[in-house]
Amino acid sequence: PGRLEDDEHFSLFWKDKHRVYADGVVLKEAQSSTFKALGGRYGHDGTRVYCAQKAMEKANPGKFVLLSLDIGKDDSNLYIFDERVSQNVDIATFALIDHEKGETAYARDRAQVYIIFYSAAEPLTEIAGADPATFVVLELSYSKDKHNVYYKDSTLTKAVKLEGVDPARFAVTGYDKATESDANDGARYFLSGK
Repeated sequence: PGRLEDDEHFSLFWKDKHRVYADGVVLKEAQSSTFKALGGRYGHDGTRVYCAQKAMEKANPGKFVLLSLDIGKDDSNLYIFDERVSQNVDIATFALIDHEKGETAYARDRAQVYIIFYSAAEPLTEIAGADPATFVVLELSYSKDKHNVYYKDSTLTKAVKLEGVDPARFAVTGYDKATESDANDGARYFLSGK
């Protein structure tokens, strides 16, 4: 089986002598003799990669690797859930950034930093001007690189650059009732990115 617990991030794969099943549905094209669960929602039979019950478009099973329970890549394409990402990312250098840290998911490649919005039609949004080499994820939806500090508001589908903030001095402090803030840069206090 591909999972033990009941969780939306997993699919239960099983097979008998003739068929492969994903969450109780027969995968008609899957080859039982070679099928392997990869983790999360993913499995392959050496010919096709599956995300739950769907064969993934253009996925190369010999090169497919999981980056997280919901994200995988092969030598040419990036996949979020069962969809091939149409944006031009550098597959060889694409990696998740502190994926388990905080409520916002980030990734980078050689040239860009991205926020991942799992439910969006285009799930990768570039953070304009962010430096992939120095970008770090902070807490409470803040992030920074050597030049700027960013905030990801839960109502927006992008990161907002905080103007006039010194990233070297910026620190997330957690909520402080006395100053009604959750971060500061030594000169100003911030609450939810403002």
